[in-house]
Amino acid sequence: MRRSSVAILCILCFLVFGTGVFADVIYIPDDSFYASHFDQCQAENRRYTAAVGSAAQISPVDGRKAFDLDSDFEYNVSATFTDSLGTVWGCIEKDGSGDTGWIPMTSLSLVYDGICFEEDHKSEFLSPDGISPKLDGGAVVYEYPGSPHRWVFGTGTDFSGITFSDAWKDEGGFVWLHVTYYLGIDGWICADNPLAGADDAENSGSEPVVTDPSAPEITGIAKSDEIIPADPNSTVSPHVPKSAPPKTLLLAVILTLSAAVLAGALTLIFLRKKKKG
Repeated sequence: MRRSSVAILCILCFLVFGTGVFADVIYIPDDSFYASHFDQCQAENRRYTAAVGSAAQISPVDGRKAFDLDSDFEYNVSATFTDSLGTVWGCIEKDGSGDTGWIPMTSLSLVYDGICFEEDHKSEFLSPDGISPKLDGGAVVYEYPGSPHRWVFGTGTDFSGITFSDAWKDEGGFVWLHVTYYLGIDGWICADNPLAGADDAENSGSEPVVTDPSAPEITGIAKSDEIIPADPNSTVSPHVPKSAPPKTLLLAVILTLSAAVLAGALTLIFLRKKKKG
């Protein structure tokens, strides 16, 4: 029941806000280990790809395999946990199924995201004052300028109260504006062509838009299914769970062995007393 409730809540958030909300949403994993160790976990909520041949395990302390990982899929690491040996584990979800698992972060490669973009270009940000893009035909909101992750907001969206915190000019000379969080919108809009990339956005065709034929073509936009690594040269090792027995099974084995030893000792004492008698 708890898993179903969380899933319904996530769907409702998706329907209300869409994936245009690229930040400010903290996802809580529906995972039993996280639930019992949440005070020892750190929020992450960044996307990663896994090393070829990797599999997630049930928890950092339970080495049984949870599921295999696809090397060309972006997994969201919702939270991390550091064990007693200093190994940092990430909690991931299997391709929208709701099943969760854990994998060492050393087996994951970070996907380029809005945080990476800000770290790389913060010093290049400009004031957005005086820049007023025409948004009555709709707009495409990007996680970062040119990102494969983008969402169309159509003519039904009220942009009247939208404001911008920063501006940035790309290599082609096109200006991008960073939206100050507004009605679920958080990301970047191209001021020179607000609907650039609409045909290949994640919700392409679901929102009515009015394009401007005179708007310039914006170059350097990634395809919606493209995975861009934060570090193209990073190397990671696959994680293969060791299939360690769960704690409950170990405890049962220990208790069984202890009972056998105790029974043997009592039998030995009884035989000695009988022999003396």
